[in-house]
Amino acid sequence: MDITYGGDGSSTWTYADGTKVDRNAAGDITHETTSDGASFDRFTADGRPTHGTVPGADGQPAQAVDITYGGDGSSTWTYADGTKVDRNAAGDITHETTSDGASFDRFTADGRPTHGTVPGADGQPAQAVDITYGGDGSSTWTYADGTKVDRNPDGAVVRQTTSEGSVFDRFNGDGRPTHGTVPGQDGEPAQQVDITYGADGSSVWSYQGDGSKVFRAADGTVTRQELKDGSVFDRFNGDGRPTHGTAPGQDGEPAQQVDITYGADGSSVWSYQGDGSKVFRAADGTVTRQELKDGSVFDRFNGDGRPTHGTVPGQDGEPAQQVDITYGADGSSVWSYQSDGTKVYRNAEGDTTRQVLEDGTTFDQFDAKGNPTHGTAPSTNGQPAQQITITYAPDGSSTWKYGDGTTIRRDPAGTVTVLQAGGWTFDRFDGQGRPTHGTEDGKNNAVDVKYSDDGSSVWTYQDGTIVNRDSDGDVVLMQADGWIYDAFDGRGRPLHGSKDGKTVTISYGADGLTTIMNDPKNGMITDGNGNPVAVVVDGKRYEYAVQIPLLGESIGSVRKQRDSIESSLNAMAIHLQSICESWNSPAGDKYEVLTTDLKKLTTDTRGLLDDALKAMQKSYDTYVAAEGANLKSMTAETRQR
Repeated sequence: MDITYGGDGSSTWTYADGTKVDRNAAGDITHETTSDGASFDRFTADGRPTHGTVPGADGQPAQAVDITYGGDGSSTWTYADGTKVDRNAAGDITHETTSDGASFDRFTADGRPTHGTVPGADGQPAQAVDITYGGDGSSTWTYADGTKVDRNPDGAVVRQTTSEGSVFDRFNGDGRPTHGTVPGQDGEPAQQVDITYGADGSSVWSYQGDGSKVFRAADGTVTRQELKDGSVFDRFNGDGRPTHGTAPGQDGEPAQQVDITYGADGSSVWSYQGDGSKVFRAADGTVTRQELKDGSVFDRFNGDGRPTHGTVPGQDGEPAQQVDITYGADGSSVWSYQSDGTKVYRNAEGDTTRQVLEDGTTFDQFDAKGNPTHGTAPSTNGQPAQQITITYAPDGSSTWKYGDGTTIRRDPAGTVTVLQAGGWTFDRFDGQGRPTHGTEDGKNNAVDVKYSDDGSSVWTYQDGTIVNRDSDGDVVLMQADGWIYDAFDGRGRPLHGSKDGKTVTISYGADGLTTIMNDPKNGMITDGNGNPVAVVVDGKRYEYAVQIPLLGESIGSVRKQRDSIESSLNAMAIHLQSICESWNSPAGDKYEVLTTDLKKLTTDTRGLLDDALKAMQKSYDTYVAAEGANLKSMTAETRQR
């Protein structure tokens, strides 16, 4: 120790540790500085400091300190930043509290804390902390929640790890993390995160892996979350999990709001307000169930949360059925329905691109709602495959037109309401969409259809004809005019029949002619309209001398021409009559006479043509009767009588 004196008797005491103490002439201490830069300017009567300025720690500025003493020599140091340090009579620190509420109760020999309690962050309760120091002055703070914070000798945070595995490696001046790596959620890999802070202490966490952003208030509470797919969440529970948000639309649909509730086990239910669907997730976010508004329920999913199995409601009165779903590498999918055997192919956006029914019907064009608009029906009963074109009305009803001319109309629910095929119109149907009543177009004929449990049917026609069909719709029996037909071709045309002990065998030629044989050697040949064109007698074919079918066609042709001529003459008469009414002069009188003559000409012409038609019809009937008589006289049956 060195002591120097001033002219006024004051003195300066310089100690080996760097401390300097100034005393007045009476020996009272007036000022003290320490080697670490502390400066004291007020003291007790026995020379202990009561006020001073101490250098800042961890980069902080110097601050004032007030010191009070207990009767046992202990002291309390109150710093300008709110920190309070209790020391025993020997000067060892026994307790320290900071302005933020931290409280330390164990210390190293040089006064650095090794244990204490720090206030909770982000609404969490206070927790204990243990502190260890490295030889270079660095420290590791281990918190009760599993968090570890590494600080350099200056106290600056250099690394932080949390109990769930997050690791932060960059920090701002306040020791708050600005970059780190957080563990993956729902089986996803870990990802890096960048954190920025607002002037109000709020923060934005930008995740590099999934592209999401999380907005937090100054107290760490989540206020907003944005996902890469466009989902935005705006309400959260106490754990920071979203309870409400807006999800982007799928397959061209608009965005929709979603409400999220959580179970005690961490599972959640996502209720979408737009389409009415519900998605159930386990605690780890894995989808376990999905319910759609139409009643579809999916119960198995792949790693991406896309359904792979479920049950869909039945269409057109059919029962619900299970469906299996597989996905391609490009995101496309194939939906295989187990009950009806249908397969639906969809692209990555969910748009239907192809639909194949169990019977082979294939649809290849669809509207925006996924309804088929074009397809191909497979060949049946020897008939070729045919195209199908489907149009939809604003109310959802549809019209199906087939290549063979068949037209089917369905209501919005898909129920068949009208079927037009083969010159017939059916207007009543059973629960399976099968026709139960119809009328023949342009004729006074109707049919009623009844079905058995095995799918077979009986068609009863107004003219007395009865047709039995099997479950496939093929004709198996026909009764007409006393005849019973029991063999048919692929088009349902009779090949064999019997009546009163007589039999008939029928065959159809590619030229449109029909051969009806009463026995192996005798029969008749007719055209497509049933008009006779030839007979077969004793195995030989005899053509009619008069082409009866052509005569019948001629009658129809002349009748049409008669109507056309009459219409034209009537038009001329009306035109001349209008001229007569407008031309009031002697010359106009000639037109009146001409009009009268034209009326007589019209009447005479119509009568002439009517007579011609009557004569042609009489000739036709005579020839048909004569040839019929010839057939009977030439057949073995007549000759045997």
